[in-house]
Amino acid sequence: MRITEQFRTLPPRQRAWLPYIVLTGAVFAAYANVYRNEFVWDDLIIIIHNKLLQHWSDLPGLLGKSANGIFYRPVQMLLYFFVYHAFGFSKAAFHGLNVLLQAANACLVYRLGCRLGLYQRASFAAALLWGVHPLWSETVTYISGTPSLLLVFFIISGLLVLLADFKPRRSGAGQISDAFAQQIPGAFTPRKFWLASLFFILALGSKESAVVFPALVTFALFLVSKERMRLSTYFRTWPLWLLAAACIAERLILHDAGIIAFDYQDSNYADFYQHNIINRIITSLATLPAYFSLLVWPTGLHMDWHFPIFVTPWAWQVLAGILIVALSLLQIIRRRHGLPLTWGLLWFAAAISPNTGILMPINAVFAEAWIYLPTIGLSLGVAHTVLGWVKTFHSKKPLIVAAVLVALAAAGLGTKTYLQNELLRDTVSLFENTLKYHPESPTAHYELGFYYFKHDEYKKAEEQLRADEHYGYSLDNNSVISLHMMLAFISLEVMPEKEGVLSIDDIIAALPRAKDIPGAIEELKLAQKVDPHYYVSNSFLAAIYYYLKDKKQGDYYKALADKNPPKNDDFPNDESP
Repeated sequence: MRITEQFRTLPPRQRAWLPYIVLTGAVFAAYANVYRNEFVWDDLIIIIHNKLLQHWSDLPGLLGKSANGIFYRPVQMLLYFFVYHAFGFSKAAFHGLNVLLQAANACLVYRLGCRLGLYQRASFAAALLWGVHPLWSETVTYISGTPSLLLVFFIISGLLVLLADFKPRRSGAGQISDAFAQQIPGAFTPRKFWLASLFFILALGSKESAVVFPALVTFALFLVSKERMRLSTYFRTWPLWLLAAACIAERLILHDAGIIAFDYQDSNYADFYQHNIINRIITSLATLPAYFSLLVWPTGLHMDWHFPIFVTPWAWQVLAGILIVALSLLQIIRRRHGLPLTWGLLWFAAAISPNTGILMPINAVFAEAWIYLPTIGLSLGVAHTVLGWVKTFHSKKPLIVAAVLVALAAAGLGTKTYLQNELLRDTVSLFENTLKYHPESPTAHYELGFYYFKHDEYKKAEEQLRADEHYGYSLDNNSVISLHMMLAFISLEVMPEKEGVLSIDDIIAALPRAKDIPGAIEELKLAQKVDPHYYVSNSFLAAIYYYLKDKKQGDYYKALADKNPPKNDDFPNDESP
């Protein structure tokens, strides 16, 4: 008996649940090897060294602070808080959270396609390929990628709540059954509107780019409404737009972070990107063919992408981006291949808009996570269109061939995801893979140097930090200070504690056996030059000069240290030496 015939013989409830079971199983299989992966990079700051996670009394403070000093994401932190109190610092628990969210999102993508009236098989194929695609390995395997996962979970949940109101049920008399909807034709029913608004607020508390939710709702209306060409059809979305505007104002006024924060020190970034909207438009166009190529052939995936800032429209990447936009606009205007494809393109454009850098400069011009949400609608629209084209053959053979190709593609993508997860195993594998594709990455050199420093591998640490000193133009001031401090400690051959923290007593004890005190002084002065009021560099310099019997210099730096006593934020971050 054929598989399709076996499927049809199943009870209705089993048939309904089977796609979700398969999607969940596929995602868990693709990420079956992540549970031993270490906490890396921002995981250490946001989770391991975040003392606010460890006590119930600190919960109000946790919800009132930014996750990493830049973004205010209370839903992410609240979720981490409960995971920690249930499982402690369990790698398996935190990774399991992300994998579970990815499986749930794949199921929601399938459900969304079905509720929008797209082909069920096409929706399943799109959800399957999207769910196991290796482009999301960084988002899922890197624990700090949770905000993107939560964003999709809440946005699609909110859309599913509102979809029924796009086609309101009517009573026997032909009237809309809800009293509110009777008074305001085309309006959302109150209960579902408030529930969708709650999902919207939770999405905003997960990631700032959730402000696109009203646009996604509007385009969903465009797809399902028979009166899509009437402007009044979209008036019902005004409360969501008002909520989005209030959120943007709150972020800008209270948190002073905007939608996406930037902290680059590169003068080229400031001169040619940050303050030049034309170049931001050109650069965003150049990212489109790069994203498209990774969707089709996901190789060379790594963190800290080095994407150039384009200043001319004549580069082939920009021209390819212009062509993609032109073809997309032609499809949107003519809707030649059907509404679902048009809707998918509109979804992609709306969802990626906060991360294009056009309206507001961003700190990562190109990142895999930027298209995690945008590709959902695009995948559903393309899958529906392709299946519609296959159905025109009026034969089962093309459908069978298409199903086999989807299965093979899912197996290949899932295998690639599994292998990609291994490259995120720990700090060394993560950043060595980054340097393989971006040898000049200041972030990778810094993180590797800091890792080796903490593990007493001074020679390897100095190699990475010297490289970072050369390429580290984009490090923020705190990281530059930490870099020079670590190079000073390496010159002194001082042994850090387990946490990588050093005290003045440690420095004094190391001085009699130090081999390069002048080198340490030079590095400490470079750190002090970045921040003349930095207590640690001043106090360490004072201790060294007193050891060298140079009372004048010792008194000078001691006076600077006494003038600026240590505070909780004196160290660049909780890991710093």
